[in-house]
Amino acid sequence: MSGQKLIGDLSHRIMSRGMNLAKEIPSPMDQETNFLFKAVRHIDLASSYGEARRLVRRGVIRVNGSIERNELMEVSKIDIITF
Repeated sequence: MSGQKLIGDLSHRIMSRGMNLAKEIPSPMDQETNFLFKAVRHIDLASSYGEARRLVRRGVIRVNGSIERNELMEVSKIDIITF
């Protein structure tokens, strides 16, 4: 699976849970694909704003920008994820 297809598939998976992954993420090189998959899998499991913040504090994911929340305290947008 190409990096671009992986980005598209994972972005769709996240958005289908009410989250929005930034479109500016560059296509990963093969070695970076595993890091991307692991981080997105953790984000996919984070249904609440608090859980997403805990993942950042524990160093599971790094976010350049911000994690936004909606009125239900669910993650509504994560700006840019880095690894």
